[in-house]
Amino acid sequence: MKYLNHNLLSHLGNLPLEARHSMTGNVSGRHRSASRGSSVEFAEYRKYVAGDDTRRLDWKAYARSDRYYIKEFEADTN
Repeated sequence: MKYLNHNLLSHLGNLPLEARHSMTGNVSGRHRSASRGSSVEFAEYRKYVAGDDTRRLDWKAYARSDRYYIKEFEADTN
């Protein structure tokens, strides 16, 4: 192994690593999905854009603010 230094590798073994992007594929356990859509757990409101599904409009928020808002939900995936 002329490219890898054993001393350097022993120091890198204690280095904490974090992923830049969420993993896609088979993962056991429940985790939050990067995709938003209709599900059980409420995530946030966003402003209505022409072409959005009107079934996801929050009519109570419209009654309070006179503006259209879409409900966004977070899906749990396996």
